[in-house]
Amino acid sequence: MFCRKCGIDNPEGARYCRRCGEPLEGSRTSSGGTSSVPPASRKISVEDLPVEYRPIGMWGYFGYSLLFAIPFVGWIIALVFAFGVNPNVNLKNFARAYFCSLIVACVFLFLVSVSGCSLLSAMM
Repeated sequence: MFCRKCGIDNPEGARYCRRCGEPLEGSRTSSGGTSSVPPASRKISVEDLPVEYRPIGMWGYFGYSLLFAIPFVGWIIALVFAFGVNPNVNLKNFARAYFCSLIVACVFLFLVSVSGCSLLSAMM
C-alpha cells in the first residue's frame, strides 16, 4: 500500500506510513480495496529518501577516491566503510568496489613481478 503523502510502499495492513506517519486509511479506493499504484504526480526528492539510500554526489565520489588512495590509512578507512556499520548503501558499495580493485591491482603486480623475475633468471 503506497502512502499518498510521501509515496513509500508500506506493508499491507499498516495503519500509518512508516516514513512520514500519515494515516493510511485515506489510501483506500472507492471500491474498498487498497491502492497498489504509487502516486505518479509526486516526484521523490533526495531529501525524501531514507539515509541508507541517498546517492553520493560527484564531488563525494572524488573525495572518497582521494581518501582511499592514501597508502595504508586510506585502505583501512576503505575497509571500515566497506564492512563497518556505515548506513549508506552507496558509500558501502563504492568502498567495496574500491577495495576489490585494489586487490586485483595487487594480484596483477604480484604476477608481473613473479613473471619478470622468472624471465630475468632464465636470461642469466
